[in-house]
Formats: sequence, structure tokens, C-alpha cells
Amino acid sequence: MMLTGYYKNPELLKLYLIRKHKEAEKKHNFSLIEFYDNCNNTLEHFKQKFLSLYNERKKELYLIISLRKKENKFFNDIERDIETLNINGFGIPLAPITNHQFTGHLYHSDIEFIENTIKLIFVCIDENKDYSAQCNEGNFFYSGYENELYTGRQYFEKIYLSKGNLKFPINFPDLIPKYYDLALAEYLKNEKNIASLFFDAKLVTIEFLKSELKKIETLQNGIEDFIDKNKSGTFNAKREQLKYCKRYSLYLSEKFKDLEKTEFEKPQQKETKNLEHFIINIENKQSFIKDLKETFPTEKGKSIKAVIDLLVSDNIIIYGTKEFKQLYNQLRLVFDRNIGTYNSIQNVKEVDSIIIDVIQKKLNPLIIKYKTN
Repeated sequence: MMLTGYYKNPELLKLYLIRKHKEAEKKHNFSLIEFYDNCNNTLEHFKQKFLSLYNERKKELYLIISLRKKENKFFNDIERDIETLNINGFGIPLAPITNHQFTGHLYHSDIEFIENTIKLIFVCIDENKDYSAQCNEGNFFYSGYENELYTGRQYFEKIYLSKGNLKFPINFPDLIPKYYDLALAEYLKNEKNIASLFFDAKLVTIEFLKSELKKIETLQNGIEDFIDKNKSGTFNAKREQLKYCKRYSLYLSEKFKDLEKTEFEKPQQKETKNLEHFIINIENKQSFIKDLKETFPTEKGKSIKAVIDLLVSDNIIIYGTKEFKQLYNQLRLVFDRNIGTYNSIQNVKEVDSIIIDVIQKKLNPLIIKYKTN
């Protein structure tokens, strides 16, 4: 049935399958789930056949290499054959499986096309597997675990945008704007709780955009690396995910441009102490702070914690038990960049000795130059 619709007109296969399901529902009381479950089982059967053909040929080639090695014969050509071996290079004769309705051969790419067309209509979710199908307009998702039928949008909002478990919607690009708004709101809220009166929405938004760009770049590199290491597969879903990663990168770039046009509320300047109030035993505090900023242009997190701890041990920085947050906010204002989140600095119990040694060497000239005897 599926092959008939596919070979008659692949572009109309979706409509053909919908029509056939309605006929099966009317004549045999087949539900949406039963109909497409049967379709998927049939496709899986053919996929296993192709995999078997692929594996058998691979074994044959390795056997040839083994024999040639024993006979001290050249076998580089066989190694090249193994490298270029592709599951789409194997065909199954159509005549016996279509009652001689069609001639020629069925290929793995044909099965993938039919499978992806079904996913435009219906997807049965396996709760125990990583989920990678794309959402399309009008398709349905059935969760056997919940015994629930979802529209595509409903299901992807559930898995990507649920409260407390926000994830980049790599399989549903239409949710990117909503994801961005929720992720930014969550980031701003967390940072505002830390910064309190010194919260700078523009600065924090820039930090968020940079972190999202870095995250999406890491994700994109991972997908590209996976495809590169598995050249025998087609991985259409992965290639679609790459498109969505690039789409989000462009979206973030536009947000950077919009940021320049947006008016933000300035942070309140009601701090009881600026950075100079935390510094003691230094002759020229302003010059010391300027040099400190220039000495550590990129450090953050544990490295900033090491700077603070070493200056405390040298009796240059001093703060009370409840003043670390204020010290952190002042350092962030002075450095005017991302120095790491409050938790990534405050929660560090111990800094690696290698980091401490590097920071100490950078600090020593400043201490010699500015510290009073």
C-alpha cells in the first residue's frame, strides 16, 4: 500500500496515506495509532533487510582483506570499498514484494522518505529512546506511556518548554522565539536575585546572548562531528537539526542588533560600599583597580575566586561575612564584563594549585607596586 502511493507520486504520499487511513478506519475500524503502527512495523522490517545486506557485504570485504594479507597481496582497494560502503547502495527487487506491480529496486532512501512522510502525520513516542523526530504542521504524537495523543506543537512545548526543564527546541524551530523569551526571563530573574540594586539588564542580556551563542555552537559542533564520524548514514534528522542551530544563531545575532536600540532601566546607584571600600593597605586605590582590571582581562569563575582569596590573604581585600555579594557586584561593575556567575565564584570551596600559581604570578607585580609597608 505504501509503495503504491510512493511510486505513483512521492509528493502526494502524505495525502495518499491519510486517505488510506480513513478508508481503513471506515472499513476495518482501524485507529490512527493501529494504522501507522502497522506501517512503521513494515518499514522497520525492510530497514533490517537493508542493514543485513550492508553487514553481509562488509563481512565479505573484510574476509577478502584477510585472505589477501595471508597471500601478501595488495588490499588498499578493498579498504577504500569499505570506507565508501553505503547502505543506499543496496537494492531489493520490487517485483516480488509488489505482486509485479512495479519493477526495478527498492532502496533504503525510499524507506526513509516514506518513514519521514509518516512522521509528518503521526509519531509513536518511545519513552526509553532519545527522541529526534521533527515536528511538522498537522502531525500527531502518541505517548504509550501516558496513553495520550498530542498535536506536534503540544508535545514539543511539553518536552522543551516545561517549567524548570527548559531546553533548546532543536526539533521544532517555530518554538525558538518562545524558548528565547522564557530562557532570557529565567536568566534575568536569577541574575537580578543575585545583583539586587546593582542589576544591569543590558549587561546581563549581553551575557545571556553570549552564553546562548556558545551553547548553540557546542551543540552544532557535536552534530557535525557525529555526522562526520558516521559517513555511511544519511542522518536527515541530524542535518535538519543543524539548520535549526544555524537559524537560532542568526536569531541571536538579530537580538544583539536590537539590543543597541533598546532602552534599559539603569541600575540603582545606592550601594553602601564601592570596590575601594573593600581595599586596604594600597596607596593609590583607583590606579590599583585599573591595573587589576587590565591584568585579568578574561578570567572568570574559579580564577576570579583565586584573585579574591589571594588579595584577602595578602591583607589587601577585606569583607564581612555577609558582604561577599556586594563585593562580587562591585567587581562585576568595575571589570564591566562577564566574570562568572555569583554561584560559580562564591560556591568554590577549593581552587586548583595550578590556577593559584598562575594568578599569584600575575598579582605579584601589582602587590609590589601598590601595597604599603
